[in-house]
Amino acid sequence: MRTVLVAGRTGPLTSPSVWGVHYFRTELPDPCSWYRIVQPFDALNGRGWDARRQSSAAPPPDVSLDADIFVLQGGDRPDAARVLTERSKVQRLVYETDDDYFAVPAAQPQAHDKYRRADVRGFIAANMRACDMVTVTTPVLAESVRTHSGHPNVVVVPNCVPDGVLGLARFRRRGRTVIGWTGSGNRAHDFAVIRDAVVSVLRSTRRAEFHFMGTDYRHMLPKDVPARHTHPVACSISWETWFGGYDFDIAVCPLAGIPFNMARSPIKAIEAMALGIPVLAADAPPYRGIVTDGVTGYLCRAGDWAKRLRELACDRQAREEMGANARHAARAHIMSAGVAAWDAAYRSLL
Repeated sequence: MRTVLVAGRTGPLTSPSVWGVHYFRTELPDPCSWYRIVQPFDALNGRGWDARRQSSAAPPPDVSLDADIFVLQGGDRPDAARVLTERSKVQRLVYETDDDYFAVPAAQPQAHDKYRRADVRGFIAANMRACDMVTVTTPVLAESVRTHSGHPNVVVVPNCVPDGVLGLARFRRRGRTVIGWTGSGNRAHDFAVIRDAVVSVLRSTRRAEFHFMGTDYRHMLPKDVPARHTHPVACSISWETWFGGYDFDIAVCPLAGIPFNMARSPIKAIEAMALGIPVLAADAPPYRGIVTDGVTGYLCRAGDWAKRLRELACDRQAREEMGANARHAARAHIMSAGVAAWDAAYRSLL
């Protein structure tokens, strides 16, 4: 029987154990770390695991060497290789990613410049190969990782929302029809896909407005178009707080047609669906199979956005019916259903 020392406590460790680090990131988990480390590890603790996690801007303490499995998220620096090499002697290793580092476009902001460098992509691939498994969010991302890293064991483990989201009553703005989008700081090229459609619909539809949650892209809209912005709330504070900010009547999930986007997770659509919000999503791999066209929302091509936005903005009954369908469909994407995939992936290494 092994013992583990964590936060000053010692005790017998008889269950399989996994230690996850959102590595070289901020102290508090961002949404990526929350969906890929924090939430699944909390769920694994309910399935017989000793699952522990931490943020780290430097190699984590040696105490985590006592875990059976070490999961590294964000191992995009060359000094990660040393940590992985040492750990491979005593642990099974997992490299976790939800972004296609091998297809970062020039349109991304300066913070992502390093991912377009051949040497950076080279040591990311090397760090992946140093691990026993790579976990990713989608089949498209899995194929990219296999192609560029040569790793033989890439496992798809989809993102899920907390079970409790299904029971939340979202805030509704009386007398307003809210079209909303949750976009991060590198998505201006995605919003550009629907900008003209949004302007057209908001100018012609009474009592409709746009709500940006996350990054503020109001500068991309004319001054006369009604729009507002809500700053993001760290998932580490409370997922109830984050999901409680959704006051959308219609959620939009646009994507520019670039390879990087084809590997994205559909989590933004799933978040809205779980709250009973119909989704207009790009007709692209991330959303096919998630959004059912005409049932839980619409899959849109270039010429569809204005038409579908106007239809739903003007038809409350259609929004309510699609929203109810969407919430029902989201039951397949809650953590109590999805944790089995995490459990199976990690147990395959024991």
